[in-house]
Amino acid sequence: MKKVIVVLSVMFFTVLTAYADDLVRNWHFEDEPNGTGWTLYGNQANYYNLADANYDNHEKICSLGWTSGTCIYQNTGIVTQPDTNYLMKVRVRNGDGKIDGLNLRMWAGNPPEMYSGEMFLYYGHPDYGPWQWEEFTMSLNSADYPNMVGNTLGVALYLVDYVDPWGQYGWLYIDYISLLPNKLAIVDQPDAIVVDEIGSTAQFRCGVASQSIVHYQWYKSTDAIADGGDTAIGTDSENLGFAVQASDIGKFVYCVVANEDFPAAPVTSRIVLLERERLLGHWTFDNTLNDASGNGFNGSWASPVYVSGISNQAIQTVRDIASTNRVEISNSSNAFNFYSSGLTVSAWIKTSEPNQMGIAGKESTTPWKGWEMYTRTNGTAAFGFKEGGVANGTTVVNDGQWHLITGTYDGAAKTAKLYVDGALDVTGTITGTPTGDANNVIIGGLGLLNNNPFGGMIDDVRIFTYPLSNKAVLDIYNDFIEPDKSLCLNEFDSRFDADGNCKIEMIDLAEFAKHWLSCGRHPVTACQ
Repeated sequence: MKKVIVVLSVMFFTVLTAYADDLVRNWHFEDEPNGTGWTLYGNQANYYNLADANYDNHEKICSLGWTSGTCIYQNTGIVTQPDTNYLMKVRVRNGDGKIDGLNLRMWAGNPPEMYSGEMFLYYGHPDYGPWQWEEFTMSLNSADYPNMVGNTLGVALYLVDYVDPWGQYGWLYIDYISLLPNKLAIVDQPDAIVVDEIGSTAQFRCGVASQSIVHYQWYKSTDAIADGGDTAIGTDSENLGFAVQASDIGKFVYCVVANEDFPAAPVTSRIVLLERERLLGHWTFDNTLNDASGNGFNGSWASPVYVSGISNQAIQTVRDIASTNRVEISNSSNAFNFYSSGLTVSAWIKTSEPNQMGIAGKESTTPWKGWEMYTRTNGTAAFGFKEGGVANGTTVVNDGQWHLITGTYDGAAKTAKLYVDGALDVTGTITGTPTGDANNVIIGGLGLLNNNPFGGMIDDVRIFTYPLSNKAVLDIYNDFIEPDKSLCLNEFDSRFDADGNCKIEMIDLAEFAKHWLSCGRHPVTACQ
């Protein structure tokens, strides 16, 4: 167990971050306080490692100044619910006997309404060490503090020193500080799962905060709606794992949880998709909006316009915000919510427009969710997520020529890559985990509100449930363009691959030998 040691003379003030299944917030102080959302306040606030203090090297020491009022603080971000009891629990140990007690506090509102309780350490005299671990609790019922309801809850721990509040350091070891509600709350929602093949194991998890024992029931659904027709699966556990069968692909999974304090008030988790790595949708636009992948995700557009494309036909769209000249993919709102783990979107475009225009997207603005691929006002392309960031390209694609734009997202690596004409253009970092949105996939725009419609031609759009490799991206490009473009898999140092053909041969050796024993120093006398 990692610990923190806090050095104070008078006051120590703290708040927390999610850590364990059974807690809304559980602070174990693994990182520097201000590195986990804490704010240090007061003179001489420092942070040290305990490598030389006869403790595990991973433990930390936080040294705060001795001025009265020194503290660390943070708002939890938890919205206070009505008629809910919140239990604050801490486990601490007097480090040197100089700390007299603790003052625990919870507050919310503007101006804040505050509840506090003072407790005294049993093991506290400097002459009677070693001192033992002690646990303290304080509970707050929001029914007694109506002004707190609807506001984010803050939690504080003040260190109390009555003997010498101004002139001495005191050491307090903190094992954890936690905050639990009596009404159950899901704090770790299940995520969509994409398995690499049939027979692989799918693992789902539903983390819950509760003061009392929690019971879990997992379900499998065919329609992304939690109802009586769904199949119960798994055991009474926060974890669900099973070997995926072909019949499971495209199904949805969710968990219903209830605790023993409120058994008649169960809570349903997020409903998430179970998929496998595959081409989920493919639209060739060869005089049809139908899905060529065979999965049945056909497009709709009242008056499609077909023109000559990169291969056979393409669709022609006009950048007109007043009209809806775009393709909406039917029944894709839930079925395409797999992308938290990975995604590839590929489309051929041809345009001369200098505007931000949506090539394809699946997104919503309330709340702000989903993915998008579009051209930018500087003529380059971009791919990313409303929630977590975008990979902004560097290659101009609005030159009136056909270009293959491909975006991939790797959920494990948290990276989005943008390819232009089969070659990697840029890699971007995605923060957090993208979550599914409620809208259908749009081609020729970004959302159902017809924001940023595309002006130009679009052909051969493909959506995969996983991030394609650089080789697979290039293969799509080479399916349409001759001669084939090549990709260097072994990126040799340019000093050795002089002609840049991705292999070391005699011409490279000759180039290297030209400079044999030559001196590159200045002045020339330095070579003698």
